[in-house]
Amino acid sequence: MKFNADSSGIAEFLAALEKIEIQCSLTKKDFLILLEPTGGHYSYLVQQVLLNEDYDLFQN
Repeated sequence: MKFNADSSGIAEFLAALEKIEIQCSLTKKDFLILLEPTGGHYSYLVQQVLLNEDYDLFQN
């Protein structure tokens, strides 16, 4: 899957995660989301949104 690094892309990403949760009977705590450090604002926005949504994140 590929998503843009903007609010629309992040919304699409969250919707895709929710669809996977429902289809596979998972919870947010079943996901391990790894973020590539981009050194700028791109990763910061998605990081904050995912943390606010209670996903566990790991960034190298």
